[in-house]
Amino acid sequence: MDFEHLYTSTAHIYIKGTSPASSLLQGHNISLIMRSYFILIAISIWLDVGLATEDKGKDKDPGIGITLYDGYATVSAFTENDKYIDIAKIEGGATYKAYMLGELQQQDLTQFPYCPLSKQLCERFWPFSTTVNALTPILHALVAAARSFIERPVESVLVSLDAIPFDRWARAQEDVRSALDSIHVHTWSRPYRIFPELNWALGMGGRCSAYLWPGEPYYNDPGKFMLGVEYTRRSLVLSLWEEECGLVWPRSEHGIYSRRGLGFDAREACVNENPSKNSDVQAYCDDLFKSELRELLRNSSQVSKYKNISTIDSVLITGERADDESIKTLLSEVLEELYANGGSLDLSLTLKFSPDPTFAGSRAAAFAERGEKIMKRRRENGDPRDL
Repeated sequence: MDFEHLYTSTAHIYIKGTSPASSLLQGHNISLIMRSYFILIAISIWLDVGLATEDKGKDKDPGIGITLYDGYATVSAFTENDKYIDIAKIEGGATYKAYMLGELQQQDLTQFPYCPLSKQLCERFWPFSTTVNALTPILHALVAAARSFIERPVESVLVSLDAIPFDRWARAQEDVRSALDSIHVHTWSRPYRIFPELNWALGMGGRCSAYLWPGEPYYNDPGKFMLGVEYTRRSLVLSLWEEECGLVWPRSEHGIYSRRGLGFDAREACVNENPSKNSDVQAYCDDLFKSELRELLRNSSQVSKYKNISTIDSVLITGERADDESIKTLLSEVLEELYANGGSLDLSLTLKFSPDPTFAGSRAAAFAERGEKIMKRRRENGDPRDL
């Protein structure tokens, strides 16, 4: 619409019963009123469109998930179209690998030279620190890769990991937060574990009527036990989880059991270091692997000194060597020995979720990160679902 033409025409309207001059003056006043009216409409439309565009832009922010493994890390995105995109896999340096495997020893006496305060205060306030955060380089590189992919600043990510055992978990949380804070990237609460996220992303959580809206059908799904297996070149990590009504928690206090000697490279080395003509070499190495695996599974399954778990309802395998056929065979054999139902080893769900198991962890983290963003936005907008 030609607003200027409209305003000009309005200025020459004659009002019946008045002189031309009076009519012209009143017409001019009408013109000003209408001009103000249209300006207000334009501002209102502009504000509505602007806010709608901003909200729409926020809704299109993909979830960014990062997973730290023992020798590498991955980053994936989960878009508003429910599509997963694997962005990058980055091999860690020697310091990162040593950190993840617990081989990087920090000397407390030399971290903060001449600091007269306690270790906690020295960590927080002493300016002359020699401590190096082993996670900073790889986390910065992963965020940069995500930023390049989405072509906009990365404001938040969700980091998950399982290779870190319980006794080093608190330190890993602080290192992740510190590394991301240094580039002004928000991380949600604390690093997550891989397998609870994977359970949610796969839609495997049970339903109970207490968590549904009134009037919904009655649900009371039984609880289940879930075994997480992370198999890489350098190690095997096992964790046992209990799930009920969509809530997931570790079965034992320590939760995570890792063994470096059970990685893919160690098994290959076992075969190569023995005489190739010995027909029992493969069987010998397999027996060693199964023996170690039994011990890890028994540790994971022991709820208390007098009670063990007898069945496992689902087994989820991730990691760069998760598609190795030998690990599937050996794991199946041990699960059948230890559990009444054979462990319910079914890899179809995991493979459908992530054809490359290397990225299964970061995909699940991206799914969770987008969920965190959506819930945060709902709370900010007063949505009753998240108040």
